[in-house]
Amino acid sequence: MIKNILALDTSTTTGIAILRDRVVGFRTMDLKKSNKEPGQLHSVFYKELDNLIYIIKPEIIYKEQGFFASGRGKAAKCLYGFHVIVDMLAYKHGIEVIDIANTTLKKVTTGSGQASKEDMMKVIRDKGYMITNDHEADAMAVLLYAAKQEGIDLD
Repeated sequence: MIKNILALDTSTTTGIAILRDRVVGFRTMDLKKSNKEPGQLHSVFYKELDNLIYIIKPEIIYKEQGFFASGRGKAAKCLYGFHVIVDMLAYKHGIEVIDIANTTLKKVTTGSGQASKEDMMKVIRDKGYMITNDHEADAMAVLLYAAKQEGIDLD
């Protein structure tokens, strides 16, 4: 049975949720404050995530599927790179990655595939998780979805 799960809402402000031996934790990795070029952001993201994987030793990674609109320029390039880095590190550490569509995550969490960020945050807070932003809310929603898929009861 899987005991350690890493759940990600990947972006320049990445939401991270962790289940390790039935203990849940969450945080944000904020790369947005640094005015760096995509390559620099990717390098920092790689180092931070590689270190996190080394420390928590997840058996599986679940992440919210990326949306890469062609007109988003630097933001799309960064986001695409972050998703590639997750896949690279998962391969390096021998970990399976499962992507969850944004609409699926919203529907499972709130009952509506069109839920707002505020709706997602409210549901996660109502479950007792004191998240501080929508990135942590999304990561927690990914973790709760992952736990359910893996047969782990967190309710």
